Order: sequence, then C-alpha cells, then structure tokens
Amino acid sequence: EHGVRYYVAHNMTIQPGNVDQIAGVIQAAKSNGMGFRLMSFQPAAFQGDSRRWTADYRRISADDGETVWNEIEKGAGCRLPYKVFQMGDERCNRTCYGALVGSRTDPNCRFVPFFDDKCRGDLELRDFMVQRVGNIVLPKAILWTKFARVCVRYPVGFSLLARWLGRFSRRAGPLRLLRYGARPLAFVMHRFMDASDVQTAWDLMEKGYSPTSSIAKTAGGRVPE
Repeated sequence: EHGVRYYVAHNMTIQPGNVDQIAGVIQAAKSNGMGFRLMSFQPAAFQGDSRRWTADYRRISADDGETVWNEIEKGAGCRLPYKVFQMGDERCNRTCYGALVGSRTDPNCRFVPFFDDKCRGDLELRDFMVQRVGNIVLPKAILWTKFARVCVRYPVGFSLLARWLGRFSRRAGPLRLLRYGARPLAFVMHRFMDASDVQTAWDLMEKGYSPTSSIAKTAGGRVPE
C-alpha cells in the first residue's frame, strides 16, 4: 500500500498437540494472501525441567523429524527436495526453496520447488552457482547482473539457466505461470536435539575436550567435529 518492501517470515513451534495442524497452517497462509516468504517449523526439544513436559514429546522426535517434514509436504502439496542445499545435519535442518504459482486465494495453490534433487540438470546448475557465482542472497537486479557477468566468463552458465527455466516452466505450468507469476517461498524445519542426546558430548566439552569425532559420535554425529 505504501510501497515499502518487506520480507515476512512465519515460525511455528511444533508440539504433540499441534503437529497435525501444520498442513492447515500452510494452506491458510497460501489462501489468505499473507505474503510469507518463509515458513519455518520448529519441533520442540525435550530439555530443561522434565516437570514442564507433560505431553509425549518423544513422539515427534523419535523419527528424526520425518513426521514434521511429511506434514509440511502435505501442506505444500508436493515432495520437498531438501537435500539440494543441505546445511548441517538433515535431522536438524531442512530447507526447500521454491515459489507459489497460482491464485492468492487458493489453499491448494501449487508450490513448485526451484530445484529437484532427482534432476541431473538442476544439480548441474546448483553446482555452477555454488562454484562460480557464490553468494546468491542478493537483490534481484544485482543477482542477475552478477550471474550474467559470470556467464560471460563461463558461457555454459547461460545454457544451464535456459534449460532450468524450461524445466521450471513445465513443472509450474506455462499458462499458470504467465497468469499468476511466481511468488518465492521457502519451507524450513529447524529441530533442536533432545538434552539426552547431547548430554555426554556436553559433559566432555565442559571438561575441556575439543570437539573431536568421538564427541560428535556421542551425539549421533550432530555436533561439528
């Protein structure tokens, strides 16, 4: 209304009592024109004073976040390939970047991931971006200028981008894409570890041990070596 740019993010703490509401929250956000650019879901960890935890929090942590991610996929309406840009352990962090392509009032508005981890062409473009382009978290005009300059030096980038644009258009539906455009949206799951999973590693670090592979192993490999 006032021409002010914004980036709106939504975060939801997941507990046993609301895990089955995740899909509904996503669908409501898609159909009410809320304009979220990121939707984050954070399963609660079993830590602190155990007298506070009256619900079965182990139920949403026993499968390393699969239940929560499946509910996010249900709300998104498609498989969310999070391994394309994996940062950290997938039991702790998962992210899928894409765009909504459809009516702002449609709860089933199509979400189209930008990259598919089962598509060789998508992975080739990802590798080119990581190895040649570097930081892509930039304003659109600066990003496209940077990409074009890199492609002048490495012309294969133009071919990779052109083929990707064709694939994304087919996934979204060319007519739908022309009519509604693409509204960027990222889905994130950020999951803390239960206290019991890291207690031994924490005790070793408190005694002055450096983060070694043995310490990481005590936490299931989820602390950095």
